[in-house]
Amino acid sequence: MHQMKAQSTVEFLTTYAWAMTIIALFIAVVLVVVGFKSPASYTPASCYITPNLQCQSALFQSNGASSDFVIIFLNNLGTAISFPTNGIGVMIGFSGTTYTGLCYPTNAPVGATVICNATLAGFVSSVGGQANPNFAIYYHICDGTTCPSSVYNTSGFATGIVSPYKANVIDKVTLDTSLSGGKIDIGGITYPSGTVVYMINGQKTQLYAVPPAGHTFNSWVATGGVTFSTSNTLQTTNATANAAGTVNALMT
Repeated sequence: MHQMKAQSTVEFLTTYAWAMTIIALFIAVVLVVVGFKSPASYTPASCYITPNLQCQSALFQSNGASSDFVIIFLNNLGTAISFPTNGIGVMIGFSGTTYTGLCYPTNAPVGATVICNATLAGFVSSVGGQANPNFAIYYHICDGTTCPSSVYNTSGFATGIVSPYKANVIDKVTLDTSLSGGKIDIGGITYPSGTVVYMINGQKTQLYAVPPAGHTFNSWVATGGVTFSTSNTLQTTNATANAAGTVNALMT
């Protein structure tokens, strides 16, 4: 009798152990699907498009009513490209909604840094949570000074922690030089005086002054929301835009 009871007990525990295992696996799958993960389990921030559009960084932010997605990449296609009105399309989860945005500069020479920004109106993501947006970049390939109307697209993906919302994600900055023929180099691209570029709000951007032949650099002057985090008398300096403004390289 005792042997039969012991056997029944073992069978009971064995049966329910399997049942509890199945339930635990089901709960784990549900948590993964709905996205509840501890911060320690989040994957590192990353982004990828293609080696020819080399992704540098991505930013996802939310203000409780909508979200913004910013992607920064280099044009390594070997040719200049330009962007249509909707240069980026962003897809989140399985909603089926594509949010569109702009890419700057509109005409990007070879090696130029490109910033694309899309506002996800009505899409809310918790600050501190992880976002995994998929996106597509749309562009024209330019031939010399012309950019045919054919639109190419390249898909990419990013992952990162959602940050608090900033009113200005990118700021418009005008580059000026005091001498005709002077230029300012950003990321290996030299821009003539009067060029408008876009900088990530609050992020350092390295500038290098290129005086015309026979002239020398003197100092930097900034107006509006642009400041320097290194000496303004160095030919290579770091500028930070907290609002729109100008950067002027004084040359003699």
